[in-house]
Order: sequence, then C-alpha cells, then structure tokens
Amino acid sequence: DTLGLMEYVKGPDFPTGGVVHDLAGYREAMETGRGAVKVRAKWHEEVTKSGMPLLIIDELPFKVNKEELIKGITERAKNKDAGFEDITDINDESDKGSSVRIVIDLKRDAVPAVVFNYLVKNTKIEETYNYNMMLLEGKAPKQMNLRQILLKFLEFRTEIVIKRINFDLSKAKARLHILSGMKTVLEHMQEAVDIIMKNKDSKGAKDALIERFGVDDIQAQAVLDLKLQRLTGMEIDSILEDLRDFNMRVKDMEDILKNPVRIQYLVRKDMLTAKEKFGVDRKSEISYENNDINMADLVKKENCLIHLTHNGYMKRMPLNLLETQNRSGKGKSGINTGDGDYVSAIYSGSTHDMFMVFTESGQAMASYVWNLPDGTTANRGRHLRNIFETLKEDVANVLLLPEIEEGISVITVTEKGKVKRTALSDYTGTMRKKGVQGVTIDEGDKLVNVMLAKRYDHIMLVSSTGKAVRFEIDDEALQIRGRKSVGVKGIDLGKGAKVVSSM
Repeated sequence: DTLGLMEYVKGPDFPTGGVVHDLAGYREAMETGRGAVKVRAKWHEEVTKSGMPLLIIDELPFKVNKEELIKGITERAKNKDAGFEDITDINDESDKGSSVRIVIDLKRDAVPAVVFNYLVKNTKIEETYNYNMMLLEGKAPKQMNLRQILLKFLEFRTEIVIKRINFDLSKAKARLHILSGMKTVLEHMQEAVDIIMKNKDSKGAKDALIERFGVDDIQAQAVLDLKLQRLTGMEIDSILEDLRDFNMRVKDMEDILKNPVRIQYLVRKDMLTAKEKFGVDRKSEISYENNDINMADLVKKENCLIHLTHNGYMKRMPLNLLETQNRSGKGKSGINTGDGDYVSAIYSGSTHDMFMVFTESGQAMASYVWNLPDGTTANRGRHLRNIFETLKEDVANVLLLPEIEEGISVITVTEKGKVKRTALSDYTGTMRKKGVQGVTIDEGDKLVNVMLAKRYDHIMLVSSTGKAVRFEIDDEALQIRGRKSVGVKGIDLGKGAKVVSSM
C-alpha cells in the first residue's frame, strides 16, 4: 500500500536542501495525489569571540531568492519590527558555488531559536510546496497517488524494454537472414565463383545465384558484396561463427519476449544502471518533529536481528531470513564482517525499537532501528558514524530499548571502577542530533560498559587481576543520580588494574 511505499519514499528532496516537515500533508499527497509539504531553511547557532550569539542559515528552501530574503530581513530589523528587534546585523558569507552561509548577528541576550521562529512566520525562510500529481491515462489527465504513478511508470518502462528488444530482434533477424544466405552459397564456393565469373554484369550474376541456390535478392546481393579477402578459410569460419552467434541472440530475445520475469529483470537492471549513473545523496533533511504524523506511522513493525561489529558496523536483518535448522545443520552466515572485524553483539528486537549508543567519554545518542540498513546475510551494514553525524569517538556499548519505561535504570561502569545508576527516563534527549552527556568521565578514565537494570537486580564487576565484586543496585551507595554525575567507587583496584567486564 501507499504507506508501505513511504518507508522508502520518505519525503521530497530539493536541490537546495532545507528541512522538510508537515508530513501529514505529504502523506495526503502520496495517498490521494494532492497535498502540500513545508520546507524551511536549515540553520545552526554559533557564538562570536566576544560571546555574542549568531544565527547561521546553511540552506534555503527551493527557489527562494537569497538576495531578496536578506534585503527583507535587513529592512525589518532596521524598522525594529516585532520579532526582528534582536537582529543587529546580517551578512552574506556564501561562497561563489552553491554553498549558503547567511550570518545573522543577534543581541547578547537573544535566543537564536526564538528569532528563527519569527523568521519562519514572517519571511520566506519557510515555503509551502503543493502537490498535484497528474498523469495522462490514454489521452485524459488523471490524478493519481504514489502507488498508481509507480505502477504506471513500471508499465511505461516495460513497454520501452519490449520495444527495444523487438527493435534489436528485427535487426538480428535481418542479419541472420543475410548470414544464412551466405552460408548456403559459400558451401559451394567454387561453383558460386564460376557463376559470377561467367556473367557480364552484377544483375545477371545475382539472378543466377538466386536460381541456383534458392536465395532471395537481399542474400544474393550480400554474397556479391563480399570482398575477395573474405573468401579465405579463416573469414568463412568467421561468417559461420557470426551465424551461430546471431542464431543464439534471436532465440534469446524471442525467449525474453515470452517470459515476463525476464522482462522484469531487464526493467530492474535499467533502473539500477540509472541509479548508479545519475543517483545522488539526499540533500533535504526529513524532520518528524511537530507533525501530525511520525516515522513510526510509515514503517512496518517487524521482528529483526541487529548485528554490531567490533569496528562499529551495525545492520538489521529480518528474522525470517534465518530458517530453523536441525541439530546437525551447519548453520548460516549472518553477516560479512570483512578483514580484521568481528561481531561483538547480536540483539533481537523490532524495527520500532530504539537503540542508544554510549561513547567512551560518556556521550549518549539514540536512533531507531528502522534507520539501520535492511541488510542481507552478505553485507556488514552501516557504520555508526554514518548514522550519527556528530559521533567522533569509539562506542563503549549499545542498548536496545523497546520503549523508555519507568522503574528501569541505566548502569554505567568505567575502566577505573566508577559505577552510576540513572533513571532511563532521563535519557529522552538522546534523540537530539548531538545527543546528551550520559555520564561524566574523569580525566584518564573511560566508559567500558552500560547496562539496563531494575530493582533488586545485582551487578558484578570483574578486574584485570581476576578480582570480582557483586552487589545489589538498591544498595544505599548506588542511589539514582543525574545523567551528568560521575558515579561512585564500585570496586577497589590495585595498581595498574582496571575493570575489564561487568554484568
């Protein structure tokens, strides 16, 4: 259905980028053929050396004139219009290419996000784009939804492939016809040469060849057009090889035209070739904030396995790809890790689950399983740094969360034995682009493990010297603390020792 297709066609893409939102209107367009979507500028905050806030516009909605936009903001700032009084200056620092950088200077106490919202309401920082998806059906225009348009496109591509095969088949048959005539005549080459030599002109020679060998006018002319150098044994063998080759081509193309599956394969091959040749990365960001619809409405909920490798590659794989085997079965490869890498963890969950990563410095970031590539057993997936743009360091651990529940705690353990317990509900901000500080790590220390726990659970820490300690999380010393706190000492470590494992 249309919603299923929207898992892959997540939203429109514009050559100038921008942030696409109001996906309820987009869904309506995909379902009915008519709707609207909003695109706003992409921006970020900066601070000058003197501590003054800056609002930086990085991308503009499609067809918005940059010069007119800057002129309009400047005039309203000079007039101190409501919402524009915090703007002190605006400069265009864009390069000569397509890169945009509009720098808006703000007063010291101004909040860039608030100023941007005023710009959205009062300028072309945000634009609305309407859908009216019309297609000719026969000779009459008809409004169609996404599924209908894709089916029509497939019909069109199928027609093109069939026409192309028929065109190539016609040419191949014509060549095969000529080669067949040549073969018939060249099997009696000396007699054919004698017939040609006895005739005074080419017409007489052609008629004689037609009468003697039963070939038609086109075939006889092709024989007469042969150069003497092509009458050697090697050249004749080449003609016979061409005959065999064109015979196979004709049979193959006739088989394609009778076989819808082979036609579908060629349609798919053409599309993949076009994708490889012309495909570009998405420029417009899709935002699911402040919408009547979210991504969960568009993604089918299904069980899957999530693989994480030591080098940071992650992928999801439908659970049904792994079939039940007998005890004596040899198993099935689940992932191709590549040289020097190996699987460090496997999780079982759903496409609607959230996964949260913790870096060695304590930063926490989260995304949904549906953002992972839907891999096969042959690939290794996608690197975590391609999922989280701001991830710059090694990951200590990953948590898979069906949902954020009350009463569940996050336990962090550092290499120097610091343990901290924090309510899972404190980590809701991990979906932000830069994540949140999940735990403060002392200098020279690093995070080694993160676990989920509930009341009355026990924790065990194991050191590099073989010592272990176990305690209950409800221990008075392990009270719930804030995300940014350091934690408490969980184990006495000797000189040079460190925590190597915890559970």
